[in-house]
Amino acid sequence: RKFFRQDITYLAGPAYAFELMENLSVGISALGLFRSVKVIDNTTILFHPLGTGEYAFYMSHFNLTSYGFIPKLGFQYMPQPNWSIGLVFARPYNMGGSGTGRITSSNIDADGTPKAPAGTFNSDVASTEYGNVFHDIPSNLQISLGSAYFHTREFLLTAQLDAYLAQGDFREFPIR
Repeated sequence: RKFFRQDITYLAGPAYAFELMENLSVGISALGLFRSVKVIDNTTILFHPLGTGEYAFYMSHFNLTSYGFIPKLGFQYMPQPNWSIGLVFARPYNMGGSGTGRITSSNIDADGTPKAPAGTFNSDVASTEYGNVFHDIPSNLQISLGSAYFHTREFLLTAQLDAYLAQGDFREFPIR
């Protein structure tokens, strides 16, 4: 089996922060998002390789591109000079994209074994092109709460909790 997944996301945009009080700051950012995903999954299955040499294969190749916008609002509170607490709210928005893919595989009998080869591509192999593959990014509300404690210049303790609220119309974020 050969499996390859490349998922690259670029975020860029302006940010602005200001101090509300001596130990409380607020920041906003407007990030543009570009995401590129490439997935290749090639599998070969041998059936009785020493006896008949029968095999089946499955090859898939998908390319997805997404564009979006992510506004963020953040707060930083410093109850002591060496302790910081942060809270960030973000919600991505889809602005477009595209997705294509192809799956090529051996034709299989009902019992799951490869069909006897007939010698022609169309009867031995099934190939399907996909022109409108799912490419949207989730647009659910994201909340992050974090804390940092600066014990010394060389030693820092951090903790962060991220919550992603459900999104009913997105298959990876069902309502729960």
